[in-house]
Amino acid sequence: MNAIIPHNFFHGTNSFFIDYISRYGFGGYNLAKESKALELLSVLNEIAKLEIPEKYKTAGAGLFQSVVNQMLLQGGGDSMNWQHGAVYITPSRNRALRYAVKNKLGSEICTTIFQVYDLLIKEGIDKAKDVIAHYSIINELFEKNGEPIVIEISDLTQDDLLSEGGASPKTALCLLDEISLKDEIEFGDLTLDDIGFRLNKVIPFEDLKIYQVRK
Repeated sequence: MNAIIPHNFFHGTNSFFIDYISRYGFGGYNLAKESKALELLSVLNEIAKLEIPEKYKTAGAGLFQSVVNQMLLQGGGDSMNWQHGAVYITPSRNRALRYAVKNKLGSEICTTIFQVYDLLIKEGIDKAKDVIAHYSIINELFEKNGEPIVIEISDLTQDDLLSEGGASPKTALCLLDEISLKDEIEFGDLTLDDIGFRLNKVIPFEDLKIYQVRK
């Protein structure tokens, strides 16, 4: 029998998604696919490159456009993951908390879409509004603008997890056990913040603990 992992896991997101989680379970709804997030990001990316090329190139200290391009490529692995659609969890409550606060809309790709959209609107490119109107889930997310939340999951087994890149979770689970046994963390050591997993099962809503993040 697959043993229960003696650690709880966390996921930072936005209260907007609670309705989807209650209907489909945690991990049962592919937001990136159903919302056509990548398609929308691609469209806004092309508009920004055409309409505000210099402003777009210099946004985010010149790094923002590169981040968008990496997302559109959907590459990655365990060390640098740009893949979207799966649900990712971490044994670090703090990492989940930071993610929920940093990603205003509870999803990295949705937050990035909003950032491109917001840049276009501030530069007077109103056609971005017409584009967003054709993507109902993203449009509703923009309008409702929920609150950051952290979801806690317990009683998982090894079969319930994959590595962040979609491979076996064994290496990461071994690291998790090693870190948990340390009495002190020295400079340069790996911490719980460095460990993440891809969820490989759908968890019923009633099995989750959900915490609202205080701002």
